[in-house]
Amino acid sequence: MNTATKLSGFALGLAAVFGAAYGVGQVAGPVAPAAETRHDGSADHGGGHDNAGQQEAPGHLPGGLLVSDRGYTLTPVTAPAGEFAFRISGPDGQEPAETRVDLLRDEPGLTGDPRWDALLAALAEHLLAQADLAPPAWVDARVLRRAWFPAELAIHRADALAWAPAAFRKRGVYLSVHDLAAA
Repeated sequence: MNTATKLSGFALGLAAVFGAAYGVGQVAGPVAPAAETRHDGSADHGGGHDNAGQQEAPGHLPGGLLVSDRGYTLTPVTAPAGEFAFRISGPDGQEPAETRVDLLRDEPGLTGDPRWDALLAALAEHLLAQADLAPPAWVDARVLRRAWFPAELAIHRADALAWAPAAFRKRGVYLSVHDLAAA
């Protein structure tokens, strides 16, 4: 068999598959829109799940990411491709002061890279210091043996040497305060 015959056979097979998919789509019709989800517990959950004998507690919210709950709202913000970022705002539309503190008190899991673990500890201490609060105990163990400069350019490294906050310096992470302000 020559190349032209093989390519023709492949194209014919591909056309047959797409034709069959189109025919099935015409017979089955469009996909129905998802039912409205309500978080007040009054929605009919349906969906073919058999919940016989199971009672949901009053006020129980389903799992998943809620956009708003108890006056706090998650608002998506612009992030680099492949990343997801959001802002937490309170009932008045501003980030609640206690949110930052509460998020920093509990120790996050290790990332698997001691450099990033030290950076997270330094950031937690730096942010809490701005609120005149002591750092949590978990930050003490996250210190690098050798200095790390996240920036690759020499000019950025020089800037980090001059402007790295104390919390970063004592953990061996040299990141300029200017880079923190940009984030």
